[in-house]
Amino acid sequence: MKTWKCHILALNLTFFTIGCAGPQTYLLRVGIDPGLSPSLPQDGKTLSVSLAPFQDLRTENELGTRTRQGIKDTYLPEGSLSTVFTDRIEEWFSNAGFSVRRIPSWDFTPDSLKGFSTDLVVGGKIDEFKVNTTSKFANHTTSVKCLFHFVIGNTRDRSIITQKIESSSEATSASSSLHIVEKVISDALSQGLSQVRLP
Repeated sequence: MKTWKCHILALNLTFFTIGCAGPQTYLLRVGIDPGLSPSLPQDGKTLSVSLAPFQDLRTENELGTRTRQGIKDTYLPEGSLSTVFTDRIEEWFSNAGFSVRRIPSWDFTPDSLKGFSTDLVVGGKIDEFKVNTTSKFANHTTSVKCLFHFVIGNTRDRSIITQKIESSSEATSASSSLHIVEKVISDALSQGLSQVRLP
């Protein structure tokens, strides 16, 4: 009986210690589903793409927070969100066999398309990318919301297409593992990219 009581006491002290830890900062990987790629054009041709960095229009550097017993932990991306977001766009194109060339910037104007030799020029703006986790003992709910504008320039006819993309994902787990949080991020961003339509 005494041993059993000691185990219960040790367990309670462990949860108490974890719950009382001060605010923490966690780095999160922003990913997409493995193998996710855009649909090929009707002729089945793979395209060449000039890819500009997606501009981060958010006012904060953090991705979001994890709230536990009144304490707020901070989520940060592994690098700037502009960089890791654009990396995922490149990965998305590459998974389809498209050739991708990174460019430093693009102003989204038809006239600028005269200077590119690739089939498409792509860039965009990140309006919202929010990750929130609420932890209550063994119940952890993570929600992710994405809002971004995906801009595509067709160099053949110098047309510009802007697509507003909104996506979200949510999951509840008994574990507070960061891998689960990253999976929800991946689901939300993958849902968003699945909405993009190429000319």
